[in-house]
Amino acid sequence: MLIRFANSDDYIAIKNIVKENFDFKALKDEFVIYLKERDILLAIKDDKEVACVIYEIRKDIFASKKVLFVNYLCVKKEFRALGIGKALIKKSSRLPAS
Repeated sequence: MLIRFANSDDYIAIKNIVKENFDFKALKDEFVIYLKERDILLAIKDDKEVACVIYEIRKDIFASKKVLFVNYLCVKKEFRALGIGKALIKKSSRLPAS
């Protein structure tokens, strides 16, 4: 499985993953702006985009260090229970804040 940062060309893939659980109505221009404010990791398995995590790493008022805030964690239904979501969280928590 490959996990990489999403970019603006991943709009359709992210939309298809997220819309299984949420009412995704963002246009591509809105997605591009959103992508500048948050990090998105995309999981690819067998050449298919199967999951994503949308997150921020920032200092919180209750912590003296930077904290991982997960906005969305979405895994396509047929790829659940395979550890993909766990891998995305693990990867995102180890990355430096942007």
